[in-house]
Amino acid sequence: MVRGASLGTSALARYYLVVVVAGLVLLVLWWVWQLLLPYRWLGPLLIGLGLLLGEARQIDVDHTPRGLRDTAVPIFAAGVFLLWTVTLAAGQLGERHARNAAHDVVQRTGLVVFSAERLGLTSRSPDLHFEDLGESVHLRYRYTGLRLIAARDGRYYAVPIGWSAKTDHVYVLREADGMRIELTPGVQ
Repeated sequence: MVRGASLGTSALARYYLVVVVAGLVLLVLWWVWQLLLPYRWLGPLLIGLGLLLGEARQIDVDHTPRGLRDTAVPIFAAGVFLLWTVTLAAGQLGERHARNAAHDVVQRTGLVVFSAERLGLTSRSPDLHFEDLGESVHLRYRYTGLRLIAARDGRYYAVPIGWSAKTDHVYVLREADGMRIELTPGVQ
């Protein structure tokens, strides 16, 4: 199995320049013309793999030792392109997750926030409501129309009901003495 993988890598390494050029073409298509956006991570991936294949080819062709600079620069460049690939793929997954989360915001757990001071939560959503309960009440400001996205380490990540993933804010509410957060069931 190892011998087969080595032979396959050697055969593919002969065409490393084709792999690098294909990656460059995909980068140009994405960067200049905004084509193939769902596959924008493929260009840096092909360039990185092509550079690594080029190094594998050099090892097969030259059996003489090479200098550190001759080996390290292409491997470092390949690492940068592969890191760029991971960054693009993670960003794409995050965007997809945000779009999916935006579709079912109404079904998520609701939040009612009481605060001693104004929080300044603003949104274009007509469902986010602010109410002043009067000076006689310690937690006098009440916010409704929020949905819980996540809760971690005493922080609540909330969005308004009419939230849009591309244009609206995510509010981070931290537990404090001057704030009470009540959880309510989501609405189908």
